[in-house]
Amino acid sequence: MPYNRGLALASMIVSFCAVRAQGQIPTAQPVPSNEERIAEENQPPEAHHYASDYLRAANAKPAPYTRYTPGSCGQAIRAERRYWRLRRPDTLYRSPLLWRNAPPNVADFRSCLAKFDVATVDPADLLLLGTSYLHAEDDTHADAAFQRWLAFVVSTKPTQKGWAMLQIVKRYAETSPAHLTKAELMIAQMDAMGAAILPSRMLAHMFVVELARYTDSLALLKRHVSLVLELSKQLPNDSARMFSRPIALAYVGRADLEARSNEPDKARATLVEGSAVVEALWPSDVFFTD
Repeated sequence: MPYNRGLALASMIVSFCAVRAQGQIPTAQPVPSNEERIAEENQPPEAHHYASDYLRAANAKPAPYTRYTPGSCGQAIRAERRYWRLRRPDTLYRSPLLWRNAPPNVADFRSCLAKFDVATVDPADLLLLGTSYLHAEDDTHADAAFQRWLAFVVSTKPTQKGWAMLQIVKRYAETSPAHLTKAELMIAQMDAMGAAILPSRMLAHMFVVELARYTDSLALLKRHVSLVLELSKQLPNDSARMFSRPIALAYVGRADLEARSNEPDKARATLVEGSAVVEALWPSDVFFTD
């Protein structure tokens, strides 16, 4: 019995050697050392013979903001709002008139905007581009984008130019920190255009009034709230009705200013006057009744 087992084992060894000699079984490869394995793992993907072009393309990471448009760069605005929303409002006061954006978000804006050129970007994107430049604290490019956009939308109708200038004032007023000087310069240009753009002029002053109330700037409030009310009285009833909310807020702003100036009787009279003006804009016969 042991003889038969030994004979069978010998036959198997002879058969294996014969098959191996014919090249059907690969020769065992030497085991790589630790140094060789580390060197193999540290090689770039292109060095691996088994990595196909498809896998390399799938694993490659595109540069940040490659597909972003000027409008997409505005996503950093939402990041900015989230940044401040996480702070407790009862312990941290943020004034858009003075405080700057969070530095990480400014860096994101600049990275996103690096590939754009104000002179060649689509005119339809210039307003968004200029707004993003403001948040990136790049005033030079922001002004250039706004001026090119303004030249693009200006037509024979003054109302369209007034609307375009109003959008720029809004961006200047809402950016942190607020570009108050530039906003007021643009408003002065609008005021010089006269009654042709009366609604846009009133709203432009109203943007600054809201900013003044939010930042608790009495000097700024005093400078613009009277102009809002003066312009609102020059509007026809149909137009004034469309802007009844900002008109009401202007009366509240003036009453707030008078109350802070220790003139409670004037503040009360202003509120009564504002209520009468708004009620006159919306008489009972304007609404549908059964």
